Amino acid sequence: MPGEVQTIKYISLDNMTLYTQLMKSYVDEGDAKALKTVMLSQDNRSLLFYRSTEPISDGTEPDYSITLPETNLDSCMKKVVSALSGNVGVFDANGQIIDGGIKLSDIVTTADVEQMIAEAVEKSTHITATIVDTLPSDEAAKPNIIYMLRNASATGSDVYEEYMLIDGRLTMIGDTSTNLDNYYTKQVVDDKIAAAKTEAITDAVAQAGTAADTKDQAILAEAKTYTDQATNGLQDSIDAVDAKVDAVDDRVDTLSTTVQSNTDRIVLLENDRVEINTASADEIRALFAEEESGG
Repeated sequence: MPGEVQTIKYISLDNMTLYTQLMKSYVDEGDAKALKTVMLSQDNRSLLFYRSTEPISDGTEPDYSITLPETNLDSCMKKVVSALSGNVGVFDANGQIIDGGIKLSDIVTTADVEQMIAEAVEKSTHITATIVDTLPSDEAAKPNIIYMLRNASATGSDVYEEYMLIDGRLTMIGDTSTNLDNYYTKQVVDDKIAAAKTEAITDAVAQAGTAADTKDQAILAEAKTYTDQATNGLQDSIDAVDAKVDAVDDRVDTLSTTVQSNTDRIVLLENDRVEINTASADEIRALFAEEESGG
């Protein structure tokens, strides 16, 4: 109302210093309540929150913690108990890897076997064949030689009787007129073996790939569930900290509004009658006391 005396209180330089100290203390107290450091516990089962910054010494009690859910690892491969270094692992009836009891160095490949056979043949006594018009006498005949005598009565071409020295006597052991109509040639046998190997390898790779894909999908699903749960819990904690910071900002804004209000009242000196008083230190402290009781 015009003509009414208004009372305005201003802050002296000393009281402004006090106000600044109280403001810093107020902000520092709010900052001390904020969570600043997040760590994983040593057993990897909890997230630990601290109001101080790193480094955090061992044994320091956290200001807040979140227990992480345990993950079911039944589908994961377990460590093989009493396994011997260098042994081959095999699957048991339950699908678990066990020690096969055979060293990898003791396993030979098909190429190794073929090489050993070739070496054995190379070291063995060779049998040779020779075509003769007449058979030698028992005394003149030599061991490890097949004497091939032309059978003049044979109806086919190039048919020979085969003789070898056995127990000191030249003995007929067969002829070359064998009927091979019901036998596979070497090429046919080699082709069938190659086809069987290819089919076995293809089936083994397909089965191994299917089993690996199934286990990989299960592990990825469990890992995603674990990550989602841990992330959600951490986000809730971060949101809580943000809310507390926003509350401190609101209180600072309120104090700023109070200062602006005092400034506006000083302006009124130009237009109206105003009674000016100096705000006391107790009144300034009371402002922060009201803030604390209201918070």
